[in-house]
Amino acid sequence: MENKMNQLLTELQEEIKEEIKKEIKKELLDELTRHNAQQKVWMNKKETAAYLGISINTFSKFLSKYPNFPVSDLVGTKRYNAKQVDEFIAITDMMN
Repeated sequence: MENKMNQLLTELQEEIKEEIKKEIKKELLDELTRHNAQQKVWMNKKETAAYLGISINTFSKFLSKYPNFPVSDLVGTKRYNAKQVDEFIAITDMMN
């Protein structure tokens, strides 16, 4: 019985370690995405959300609230300019 409990404990510890590794990898990937977005001039919606440090859903709500948010149509795709985003956020922050 004790041997079975030790085996279950060991298996549980391994599962926990794997879950922690997955979470750390996800956090590192998110941070890398934010860093890469900050290095780009033109960003897609996902990159812009990461650049702002918010989720895509939150960014979508933000776009609904501020329909004048700067966006450009580059060959049929929406792109956000990092400098324009920064300027818009600064102005919006000053107004609120």
